[in-house]
Amino acid sequence: MDLFHWFEDGELRTMFESPRWREGSTPDDLIPLLRDVGLPLTLEGEYDDSASDVDRKAAVLALAERLTGVRVTASLLADASYELGLVPDQFARSKHFGDAKPQQPR
Repeated sequence: MDLFHWFEDGELRTMFESPRWREGSTPDDLIPLLRDVGLPLTLEGEYDDSASDVDRKAAVLALAERLTGVRVTASLLADASYELGLVPDQFARSKHFGDAKPQQPR
């Protein structure tokens, strides 16, 4: 699974597993960036079946880099301190996560 969630100020702007089916309050705002990182979309945001295959995990990491301005490098991943972000209960119980309950940090 290659899930991507873009939250801004607590609002789910865009989420997708496949860029073919985007959801959120602004699901089409990222179309230019999705295309730039190699995901197979037309200018209108339709899925392009004729496009060549792309490594979706690499494309999603490239998308995250562009949205945050933080370059993901091997040393960043090895040396970084990781912080926990909590998902609001109403989102955790939404259709996106079924009846999943938030887990306690370990």
